[in-house]
Amino acid sequence: VKEYALTKKLAVYQPVTLRNAQSLELVRSLEPELIVVAAYGKLLPEEILSVPPRGSINVHSSLLPKYRGAAPINWAVLNGEAETGVSIMYMAKELDAGDVILQMSTSIGETEDAQSLTQRLAELGAEALSKTVQALADGTASRTPQDHERHTYAPMLGKELSPVDWTRSAHAVSCQVRGLIPWPCATTDVISGEEMKLYAVRETGEETSACPGTVTAAGKQGIDIACGDGQTLGMPLQFGGPYLGYIACSNSMLRKMPGRVVGATVDASGKRCYVLTLQAREQHIRRQKATSNICSNQSLMALYATIYVALMGNDGLREVNRLSCDGAHYLAGRLVESGKFRLAFDKPFLKEFVVKTDLDVKKINRRLLDAGIMGGLDLGNGMIEFAVTEKRTREEIDKLVTLMLQED
Repeated sequence: VKEYALTKKLAVYQPVTLRNAQSLELVRSLEPELIVVAAYGKLLPEEILSVPPRGSINVHSSLLPKYRGAAPINWAVLNGEAETGVSIMYMAKELDAGDVILQMSTSIGETEDAQSLTQRLAELGAEALSKTVQALADGTASRTPQDHERHTYAPMLGKELSPVDWTRSAHAVSCQVRGLIPWPCATTDVISGEEMKLYAVRETGEETSACPGTVTAAGKQGIDIACGDGQTLGMPLQFGGPYLGYIACSNSMLRKMPGRVVGATVDASGKRCYVLTLQAREQHIRRQKATSNICSNQSLMALYATIYVALMGNDGLREVNRLSCDGAHYLAGRLVESGKFRLAFDKPFLKEFVVKTDLDVKKINRRLLDAGIMGGLDLGNGMIEFAVTEKRTREEIDKLVTLMLQED
């Protein structure tokens, strides 16, 4: 912007801060009709925001209220979003919380990284901004308040996000690599023993019995690394949680297994914080010499899962997945056939899927709950996520669909 302005012999001001009397006086002396902010990264004082008669607007690279904050493009890719966009909004006291004037959306490519997506959104943002300025000039600009209860936060990126956990799914690793381009980049040390940055990955779609993090092949197309997904293995909720976590390593590393695993997350305010994900009971006794990573509750869950797998066998596990898959596709088909729902993603799925609807999702879930049925997960923007297990019959699925389509 500065370089272009200089070529047109326009005045360029670069104050160190806008939070002083000199900056406020400068803005007032320019008598702007409209203030436009893009990728500024700081909150403007209310005194400055109120100067232009047509208001102060911001170009934000997400479909607000999702992904308020400093890195919306990166977090959209990191979280595996299929769609994103730009929002033109009036600036407010709170970060990215102003009323929305216009939004334009775009799909995120399966192999698209944050850097290339940034370029596309810059062009889309310019188009959206031009339309907004014209609407403001014509007096036709709309003003839609955000649903603050549905907002999510996109905090600044840090190098703590870089190390790849190869026990995650292949798709999750792909999102991590693409979402951290061009900085700070995903990193791993499983290939050479030394930390190296990953700039591109490709999901092969192949299955392997190798432990997560194992280099299974090195060829012309690069290096393939085994990634692992966890599964419930028949474990009900009352056993402390539906998930069984595991850490795999070679025999030579067995005695060096970590005693604690600490997970990174964010709190309700979007600030980075940490949670003790796994802790060895033995650690309280032997401290740094501890090697066990199973405490009482985890031991019970591991035992339950082991018994379940042993009883089911290969054929039983295959049948459980077949029943779950058939039930999920039956439910999805019934909903789509009604004409009131459509699949949100044109991708293969096993037993979980997302549908979109123009109906009131909250009313649907309240109606289901009144009938003793737990509804789908409300993802916002008319999207609902469903998961079907092997225990659900066709009759139960039909009852679910009937209640969902019932008019109040």
